[in-house]
Amino acid sequence: MTPLLEASELVKEFPLRGAPWTRRRRRAGNRAVARVLDRVSLTLARGECLAVVGESGSGKTTLGRALLRLLPLTSGSIRFDGEDLLGLPAGELRRRRRRFQMVFQDPYGSLDPRRTVAETVAEPLVVHATTRGAAERSRRRAAVADLLAAVGLAAELAPRYPHELSGGQRQRVAIARALATAPDLLIADEPTSALDLSIRAQILDLLGRQKERLGLALMLIAHDLGAVERLADRVAVLYLGRLVEIGPASGLFATPLHPYTASLLSAVPTAQAPPGGRGSRRRIVLAGEPPSPADPPSGCPFHPRCPIARLRCAGEEPPLAALPGGGQGSLVACFYPGELAVHGPP
Repeated sequence: MTPLLEASELVKEFPLRGAPWTRRRRRAGNRAVARVLDRVSLTLARGECLAVVGESGSGKTTLGRALLRLLPLTSGSIRFDGEDLLGLPAGELRRRRRRFQMVFQDPYGSLDPRRTVAETVAEPLVVHATTRGAAERSRRRAAVADLLAAVGLAAELAPRYPHELSGGQRQRVAIARALATAPDLLIADEPTSALDLSIRAQILDLLGRQKERLGLALMLIAHDLGAVERLADRVAVLYLGRLVEIGPASGLFATPLHPYTASLLSAVPTAQAPPGGRGSRRRIVLAGEPPSPADPPSGCPFHPRCPIARLRCAGEEPPLAALPGGGQGSLVACFYPGELAVHGPP
């Protein structure tokens, strides 16, 4: 089956100014640059949920925005429903945008404080309207009422402004706005990180229900593997702008192959299990901080913090490849995949 979204070798570099404290900076021509995305390739099928996870600064948000052409890429290609997205002129891109939408991380910052809930949800319908007049306005009012009901918001909230809503209600408004054009693809960038713990599960359940109801392709960006476990069909792990592991969620949660994935998974709280039992997870604490994309380490980008790094890791970059024999259907960029066990005694 042809993927709905297909990204190949995406590279995004930002020019640097100053920064005299860096010992070695990546250069493009005669310019110092920070490479925030480094040859990222992935696909997303219709009706599938792909979770993109990693620490802050790993390039997750940049990837999401670049896929929707909200940020220009340095190089690479993106195909949406078989069409070259990067080759579309501005007018054609505007018409295609109704088919892919984004939910941003900060629900308050992404909403216009001067617009009511009804005006916010109706805005995509106004922008992409093909007709005008009283009949169109009546259709929009009915569509807004249906969208508010679909995301669990009472009709009485329609005339309110963002500052009159709770964080959870604002994020539901943002989701309703994103769904207004009945998109084929929805990218949700950390949709629960700015919310109270008590309502995070409600927002994730809402996204899951809408995915099933509409047949959405959903890309869920998160730093917490526990937040995506219930929704994800596949998981992509980013580190320093590079894809270090991607594969089925079931296999990744059971047996992470890359040591960075194992460390992220070890931070997910689990129910109490007998010491050393299969359900228990040993806590893996990484040393140091992620390196700067302007000054990446040689070899494997993770080797300075990796508990199982060897001499080869410092001098050679591992390719993203399948395990011999196919393994669990995952691709991993590691010379020693699966050696860092996440299950077992601490």
